[in-house]
Amino acid sequence: MMSETQSPARCAEVDFTGSMAFDVCCEVMAGQLALTCSDHPDIADCPDAVVIRSPSGEFQFPIRDGGTSFIRASFCPWCGSRLLPPEDGQDRAQWEADAVVLAQIGAQLFRERLSVEVEIPLDLATSATAAWERDDSDTVGTETRAQAVERHRAAALALIGLAISERGTATEDAISVSLDPWLIGPALDTADEMGLITPESESND
Repeated sequence: MMSETQSPARCAEVDFTGSMAFDVCCEVMAGQLALTCSDHPDIADCPDAVVIRSPSGEFQFPIRDGGTSFIRASFCPWCGSRLLPPEDGQDRAQWEADAVVLAQIGAQLFRERLSVEVEIPLDLATSATAAWERDDSDTVGTETRAQAVERHRAAALALIGLAISERGTATEDAISVSLDPWLIGPALDTADEMGLITPESESND
């Protein structure tokens, strides 16, 4: 049994100065992944290797029990960054780029000053108008992201109520009003998140 004063045996020649061309979170992780060992052709067998990367690109902590077991690494032990699987990281990088394009399209549409004529059932139009007329507090303290989303949705409802009160036209059981897509988007997103938009809910008209 190893005593408290003993240290694990280290390899004779371990090189931490190999290629640093790794797309990783920090220099320490890059140095680990660049490690080469003259005693162990398979770096997973080297006791100096804390983290390895599998051929598929997955980050792993080898278990030193004489076998090939490992623990999947989800976070960098040095800087704490989340370690994404290669396919997840590639997808997310693409999604981030897509978000930039979507934002640019949104900015262009905003300049177009579009409006859409819609019909809102009378009871819902009444609730929207009441939201506009309600005297909510202007003071907002610390809030979570979810709470901020709720507040922004309440604001969108109030602005729909303002549009109804200013230019809405009553029909028998609905209010016809021209709405900016800026307000239609949050309404659609909220309905979708609450499961109110389904193939069955689409109009067959």
